[in-house]
Amino acid sequence: MKKTVLFSAFCLIIVILVSCTIPYSFMHGEPDIDTIKIEIVNLETAMGYHEGSPYNEENISVIKVIENSKNQEFLSAFKEIKSYQANFGSRIDCISGEAIRITYKNGDIELITHYGTATVENGDISIQTITFDSVRFSEFLDKFS
Repeated sequence: MKKTVLFSAFCLIIVILVSCTIPYSFMHGEPDIDTIKIEIVNLETAMGYHEGSPYNEENISVIKVIENSKNQEFLSAFKEIKSYQANFGSRIDCISGEAIRITYKNGDIELITHYGTATVENGDISIQTITFDSVRFSEFLDKFS
């Protein structure tokens, strides 16, 4: 009985440490909704380190452009999706599939997929190991597509 309790406690601690829920932080802090462009896009090839290709507009198709008047609603709904930062395990090297693309006034780009995020500054892509609840993320994209 004592071994079962210890084993259960150990498993619970591992689960807590492996992936922690965190609030998502945009690359430039809270975006100014009047100066950003938000799109739902499809990354047709994997982009990122090693296995992925560099950021290339030719490999991105736009699914939907979010109207400026809907930016606040979009970002508020997005913040309701849980995001996770893995504490252990391998990092995410590339991203692909449907994504949210935020283009900032200075030309920087943020790509957010359910399995990894990326920032693009001066054409250089940097991947972050942040994931989202995949079901809620998919429902969110469907709602705004």
